[in-house]
Amino acid sequence: MSNVIKSGTGNGKLASVDDSNRLQVRAYSEAFQHTIADEDQQAYQVIGEATLSSGTVTPLIITNNNADNRIVVTYIRTQVVGSSGGTALPDSGNYFSIDLGGSYTSGGTVATPVNTTVSSGNLPIVTAYQGDPTVVAGSTVDKWFPVSDGDKNSFNKEGSIIIRQGQSIQFNYTGDQTSGTVYVRLSFVMMQEHD
Repeated sequence: MSNVIKSGTGNGKLASVDDSNRLQVRAYSEAFQHTIADEDQQAYQVIGEATLSSGTVTPLIITNNNADNRIVVTYIRTQVVGSSGGTALPDSGNYFSIDLGGSYTSGGTVATPVNTTVSSGNLPIVTAYQGDPTVVAGSTVDKWFPVSDGDKNSFNKEGSIIIRQGQSIQFNYTGDQTSGTVYVRLSFVMMQEHD
């Protein structure tokens, strides 16, 4: 049996309530990055790559230059392709890492984020470099270890990494391979800062 409650606006509209006092509704759910891409056209992806060499290389660093919006990381994908000349994977000395709070110094090439809402003219106010630029390392917040050459590692961060104005996120690969390529794809949205 259902009861009804009346709208407080006096417009005569009613809502149904069941015997357990639960409001009966029809609701839709969608990922927040979909909503931002659709309504605000502020969802982006950027790709970086670097040639492997023994030691640490940086395939991507991105800095937020926007005073009003923050970078909210939604998804990360990494891949090592054609690696050779080092220890076979998996190996504890060969890994990707995410650093926060570092900074770009020089070198590399500009990486341009692409708006994922096709035909949108919006661009993020960020700077991104790929191709192993010189960077000041930040604090490592995550590491993962590829299990084989060509293995894709994907991480749904669901907005848990936030980069405010003047701050950076960088992706590194540390290992002993002497040839091959490391790739990173970063998906992010630009969201307004809270007051």
